[in-house]
Amino acid sequence: MGTIIIEVQKRGLKVRMNNQITLISKYKDENGEYFYNEKLKKQYLKDTIFEKQTVKTTKKDHELKNYRFEVEYEHKGRLNGFALKETKIKAKSYKEALQKIKKRFKNIFEISEA
Repeated sequence: MGTIIIEVQKRGLKVRMNNQITLISKYKDENGEYFYNEKLKKQYLKDTIFEKQTVKTTKKDHELKNYRFEVEYEHKGRLNGFALKETKIKAKSYKEALQKIKKRFKNIFEISEA
């Protein structure tokens, strides 16, 4: 089993070489990007096997939307007694986002979309 590329990074490569994960330098010439394999021979990226990486996504992640609100709320530590904060919420719906905002802040004077 030869060298398998796990990840191409800006300054080098993350590879599986001799059953170990190693970071190595990559170079470039007229034929493309290359590195030196376990036998210290020039090996081009285009001729190398890439390890398949699976990204797990759940249905729940796809259902959530981002909402941004500007909230003016009671803040007893302030001289004027209130504070203004912009906050982001992930929720399935606008109604659920408002409920989350109301749980997060105790006494709200005003809520507006940011």
